[in-house]
Amino acid sequence: MLPIGYVGKTPQVPVSLGRKLPRLFEVRWDNSKTRTRDARKHDKQEAFGTLLYTTGLVTLDNGSQFATMGELRHMLELRGEYDITFLDELEPEMTNGSRQQH
Repeated sequence: MLPIGYVGKTPQVPVSLGRKLPRLFEVRWDNSKTRTRDARKHDKQEAFGTLLYTTGLVTLDNGSQFATMGELRHMLELRGEYDITFLDELEPEMTNGSRQQH
């Protein structure tokens, strides 16, 4: 008898365990812990990024890549203060089919 989830020799992936999509996030940071004479380099910077589930690779839209989210967080801690917001955790701005005015 074959284990549950197998038909012949081909594993059957349950729908709930199917392929997950990458998570998108926004990261904002400053360079307050780095020493520089240029005060503009201490301004807040931001980038959008992607966390890939298959490999754990993290990429930013400025071209930076990190092996893990932990590596990105470590680099940001060395530079200064930072904030990471995952876009799938934000509440939708659409209400009753119309966009809210800010």
